[in-house]
Amino acid sequence: MVSAALPELEGPRLDAILDRADGHPFFLEELARAVAAGRDELPETALAVAKEHRGQVDPETRRAPQAASVFG
Repeated sequence: MVSAALPELEGPRLDAILDRADGHPFFLEELARAVAAGRDELPETALAVAKEHRGQVDPETRRAPQAASVFG
């Protein structure tokens, strides 16, 4: 999947991404996106990716699911 999306990526950098993803397809896709965007530092975990995405949503929009999780 990564080789198809990023054919120029090979060797140790590709191996590092595959090792970090550890078979987790969502995390692998997010790592590939980070590389494609030219980021030098890659997220350490899938949870870090989720928190990063959550941080990009405006606070008012985040409030509804946060309240729903508390009140059910």
